[in-house]
Amino acid sequence: MNFLKEVWAGYRPYLIKIAIDFLIPATLWVALFIFHIPTSYLSITGWAGEFIVFLHSAATVGIVGLFAWWSVNDIIQIKGGGIECFA
Repeated sequence: MNFLKEVWAGYRPYLIKIAIDFLIPATLWVALFIFHIPTSYLSITGWAGEFIVFLHSAATVGIVGLFAWWSVNDIIQIKGGGIECFA
């Protein structure tokens, strides 16, 4: 039982940081999705419609990049700022 407590104590900081890092971009993505719903019902043609689709796609890629950056940054900070060498 002591082993499980020790494993949980080591895993818990990562779980908390990753959950927070996930919730912020997920909220931004939901906002983009809510913005996208009217454009699917109201057909916008021409360059304005293409621009809205491009903007939505670029923002989605940016949100995924933001999640990845925050996750890696938090893991490095939890580890103490150094990257271990396994050689």
